[in-house]
Amino acid sequence: MLKRDPDELKAIEYYFKSEYKALLSYARHILMNDGLAEDAVQDTFQTAMKKSEAFLSSPDPVGWLYEALKNILRHALRDRQRYLRNTVPL
Repeated sequence: MLKRDPDELKAIEYYFKSEYKALLSYARHILMNDGLAEDAVQDTFQTAMKKSEAFLSSPDPVGWLYEALKNILRHALRDRQRYLRNTVPL
């Protein structure tokens, strides 16, 4: 497991606590599905952890989170469309 600087973890935790609800609301609006929206926001923070240096050094960390979430939402919508195209209605 990768050791993290405690200050880095505190900074990421700060953004998690301050932005989670707004990101979740945005994801719910786009996906219209609570479970998928929660997964998307969790994936966003997982990406922020993996790319913490880029995230925390960004001049706009909140904007960085939204851009990461938008990319995750695009993938989720694409996957949903692919699933619906390949599903035969009964």
